[in-house]
Amino acid sequence: MKNRLPEKLTLLRKYYGYSQSDISEKLDIPVTEYMNWENGNSICNIQQLKRLADLFKVPLDAMADNTKTIVLTKKKEMADNIDIPFMSGKTSLLDEIDPADNMLPVDGVLPSREESYTKQVPLVKEPENMEETRVVDTQQFQKTLANEIVDDLPTGAITEPVYEEPKDPEKKKNSIVVMLVTAIAVVAVAAIFLLLSDHKQDVNTLTEVNRLAQGDGFTLYINQNGELETKGTFGSSGFSDLVQVSAFGSHATGLKKNGTVVSNQKENVSEWKDITMIAAGTTHTAGLKKDGTVVCAGSDTACKVGEWTNIRSVYAGDELTVAIDQSNALHVSGKGEELLQNLQAVKSISISKTGVIALMTDGTASYYALDGGESVDLSSWKSIEKVAAGDGVNIALMKNGMLNVISDDSSLKKAILSWTDIRFVDVNGKQVAIVDNDWNMHISDEAAVSDPESSEPTEKLATVGGVSFSETTANIVIKWNPVVNADYYEVSIDTDPVTNLANIGSTSTSIPASALESGHEYIVNIIAYPNDEKDYLPSDPAMIRYSYTAKTIPLGAVRNITAVADKTSWTIMWDSVEHADYYLVSLDGAEEVKVGSTEYVIDTEQVQYYNGSQHNISVRAGSNDSKYTESDASRSSLTYEMPIMEYNVTLTFVAEFGRVGDPKYLTLEEGTYLKSTYVPEGYELVNPAEDEFMVESDMEMEILVMPEAPEPVETKEPAEEGGGE
Repeated sequence: MKNRLPEKLTLLRKYYGYSQSDISEKLDIPVTEYMNWENGNSICNIQQLKRLADLFKVPLDAMADNTKTIVLTKKKEMADNIDIPFMSGKTSLLDEIDPADNMLPVDGVLPSREESYTKQVPLVKEPENMEETRVVDTQQFQKTLANEIVDDLPTGAITEPVYEEPKDPEKKKNSIVVMLVTAIAVVAVAAIFLLLSDHKQDVNTLTEVNRLAQGDGFTLYINQNGELETKGTFGSSGFSDLVQVSAFGSHATGLKKNGTVVSNQKENVSEWKDITMIAAGTTHTAGLKKDGTVVCAGSDTACKVGEWTNIRSVYAGDELTVAIDQSNALHVSGKGEELLQNLQAVKSISISKTGVIALMTDGTASYYALDGGESVDLSSWKSIEKVAAGDGVNIALMKNGMLNVISDDSSLKKAILSWTDIRFVDVNGKQVAIVDNDWNMHISDEAAVSDPESSEPTEKLATVGGVSFSETTANIVIKWNPVVNADYYEVSIDTDPVTNLANIGSTSTSIPASALESGHEYIVNIIAYPNDEKDYLPSDPAMIRYSYTAKTIPLGAVRNITAVADKTSWTIMWDSVEHADYYLVSLDGAEEVKVGSTEYVIDTEQVQYYNGSQHNISVRAGSNDSKYTESDASRSSLTYEMPIMEYNVTLTFVAEFGRVGDPKYLTLEEGTYLKSTYVPEGYELVNPAEDEFMVESDMEMEILVMPEAPEPVETKEPAEEGGGE
């Protein structure tokens, strides 16, 4: 039995005037999940079905039973009702199923969306004395009839649906049997599916995220059958079993069901696992992991994402990675980091080579120009569902499936605005691709409005001339003379992979020096383009051969060369130089010695410098980074001055009867001294011949002393006694 739930959901939603976003918010699920219920790609679980029944004020069994009728009643003056019979089933059986059961796959069990819209049934006219009703047999339901009836309901004319029980008991009995058989079949198919499929490996399922992507010269689209469609020139090796695609410039990536990633560039993504969302930048790929963290490869500038957590979506551009966390705040690495990093309440992001569009949770949008580009006023955009940023063309997909376009190209704008009922939209440069709700893809080049009265142009723009190159340590700048009537230019360089710079609105551009190899010759092509190709054809390519030599910066000169000596060494010192990793030192014209610090130590015991000798010193700074060259030599003439050494000396004096007086604590320079100088008063050396002592280090010395001999006392001879006469 065919699944009638999609038609039922669509009619009841429009009957109450809800948008798909309104329903998803009330059920607290992603809008893409609810959209898949309406388009028949998946089916809700029992718990969700109960919540829908409560929301629409419809009994649960009436939601599932085709034999029961839901009457959508208008006011009497409206004159029309709608009876909608739906899928057969039994309330008691539904209630027995665990509400926590996950949504089961429906491929092969439920009908496709196209199968549901088959045949229109004539309307049944009721007697004039009753309210008029229109009864629709949804087993032969046609989409246009549903739209005509529901969409015409005026505001305020809606009353609650009326639920009518089946009047035929036998029919009710049959419906129970049919529902029981259907439920058993669904469970059986689900069991077979679980047994045959390896769910441990299937990290991802096909959703509405990253289904359409455009690069330079190609378009990628995962259709309703999960198959990859490509237009333009694209090597699709390895791009199979995909659930998402992303592209920027010439770079394309794909996300597989098992959570692994493929890329057409050389960045290392082959080891990634458990990835749930991808984003391709010019030279790098970012991936959102199942645990809410982000991995990134291919650009040091854009891949500073290691500390990001709790992330729900990720986007990439030219040297730029942007993520939105569960609180709707931005995390940014690379270009525009200061411009974007403080944004809050962000729903989604779209990045072009010239700017970023932030879709806010309130349905408005803001534009942020990159690399000094011009700002774009998006204040007129309201009720936005999705955004797509390009170069010179920016698009909003409204909730009603219509597009809003800001572009100076009137022909392109007219073509884009002619599209309706849009599901996906993407822009690369000025090329726009969309997928409508019938899963058909259109590209702006194919739908561009042309004037049948005009003839094809024959005059080409002049070839670009005056091409010049200049190098810095970080970039190569390319300049050229303006071409008359040219509005933009395209530059390509045969790097590996090829560098393509499109939609350049000025007469200069630049590429990172890291993309080129010093000493290698490259071919550079520049083409001039008009905005209106009805008047002129693009120019022939200007082909220039360019030999690249990496630009280097001399390091600053060494300054403030000084020296200091101790007893055994002479140390030469200088100030550090920014970006220097080592220094080259030469003494008196000898071979240079490489040192890793800002000093050089000479062992004076080996070279035997004499005090007061003159020496010529030369010092140069060097770096391990190839973009810096060694500095010029700084020279200085220095004098080796032997330092005056002082030592601690302790002298004690010992006499025959013991220590004499207090010890003497002296600080003496290296040299020879007399012991007698320090002998305490009243004493003298025991051995005056050993008076000298040498000071060469800290020392303690005992000096033997004795009391000084007393001075001799003079005596007078007694006078002789004289005799008398």
